[in-house]
Amino acid sequence: MLSMSALLRCWFASSAEVPGHSGGASAAKLVQQVTIDEADSMIAFLELAIAAWGRDVEGYRLWGNLNLSLCMWLYRRLVITPYSPRTPKLSKDMFQKCLMSIAADGQYADWLVGRLLSERDRSPAYGRLKAIIARRLEAETGKKPSLPSPAWSGHSFRTR
Repeated sequence: MLSMSALLRCWFASSAEVPGHSGGASAAKLVQQVTIDEADSMIAFLELAIAAWGRDVEGYRLWGNLNLSLCMWLYRRLVITPYSPRTPKLSKDMFQKCLMSIAADGQYADWLVGRLLSERDRSPAYGRLKAIIARRLEAETGKKPSLPSPAWSGHSFRTR
């Protein structure tokens, strides 16, 4: 379902302000950069993602580099360290609920077909993810959340 190489590339891609490719570094080079804290954070994210998305073939699109990198990017900025003072710090349980909402949105999974972690697809994918997560957080808390709006995500996407 997910190779170690893809996992490392997505994790390191999510650490930058603009999630993207990990500079073409090999998995062997990337694994040398993994600290104990990084490994713990990566494992915590994977546990949430597996619980939310499962290992079944129906959810394979969610494990692609685009979605995985963006969800990791959000995990770093919503669970590990808030993106800004206005951004809510989420518990792991709440983030898992958000991941479950992503899995439940059939339109998003269908939209992911053929999408890559590129400038062309990154912003629209983030807009869709942000909308799904915002709906879930608003349903859970009763308040409209202030999610990260980085400069690279100039795409606004609204559904339902």
